[in-house]
Formats: sequence, C-alpha cells, structure tokens
Amino acid sequence: MNFAGGVDHYLVLGLPSGEEGARLTEREITRAYKLKALVLHPDKRPGDPNAHADFLKILASYETLVNPVSQRRFDESLLWYRQRMEAERQMQRLEAERQRMEAEWKWCYDPLIVTEKQERKGRRKENLEQTPKPKTIQFQLINHVYSVLLRQYLYSYTKIE
Repeated sequence: MNFAGGVDHYLVLGLPSGEEGARLTEREITRAYKLKALVLHPDKRPGDPNAHADFLKILASYETLVNPVSQRRFDESLLWYRQRMEAERQMQRLEAERQRMEAEWKWCYDPLIVTEKQERKGRRKENLEQTPKPKTIQFQLINHVYSVLLRQYLYSYTKIE
C-alpha cells in the first residue's frame, strides 16, 4: 500500500493500481469509496479505536482520486516511483552481473593467480618479474562493456523523466 510518496490511493479503495487505475471513471471510484465507507465507517465499528483513522484514510484517497487534477498528479508520482524502483532493480542486476563476470574472469587480472599458473607451467622466477601487469584485454573489455551498459541505462532512465 505504501510507496515513497505516501499511500497508494487505488489500493486503499480496493481498486487496481497503475495504468488500470488511471483509466477508472469517477463513477467507479465513487462506487468503490461507498462500499469501503459502509464497511469502515466508525459507527459500524464502535469498539475499534482505529475506525476513525481508517475512515479518514479512505476519505482522503477518495478526495484525491475524484479530483482529476490531483488524480493526474498522483498517477504521475506513482509512475515515477515505479520507474525509479525498476531502475534500482536494474542497477542491482547489473552490479550482480558485473561481480559475477569479475569473479569468473578473476584469473585474468589477479596477480597471485597468474603467478601460480605461471609457476605451475614451470617458468622461472626471473621470468615472472618480467611478465606484463595483470590487467588483460578480457578484463578491460568486461569493464568497458559494463560501463557502456550502465551509461545507456542511466541515459534512458533520465530521458524518461
């Protein structure tokens, strides 16, 4: 029910949220409010200490959704929040993929692993000191691909807003 901007007014009234909610008519919203009001009215629940607060919550949701200007603003903020959450999930997926690739290709740039492999092949200690630095083409390629994907995703996200 909650999102960064507060309460999802569609869910408070028991309506579908998102694009489906944005297409609801004033009549459908009013009907959902009246049904909820019958159930949550403080006079119907005299022993419940939260009855008044619950009723005020559905009243505020109804007032927000029945006004076209406030409904449009709410829909925009809800869309922005969902896009932001999707962007954060995408960033987490990219970071997990980067870490997986880094672990998979660790032998390409980890000097200890490269040294162990070279020692296993029977190379002499003097040749080990002359070997190039451990960053290989594969590691540079992985970092480049990751940074390009990250820039493309961030550019597409900022372009939406």
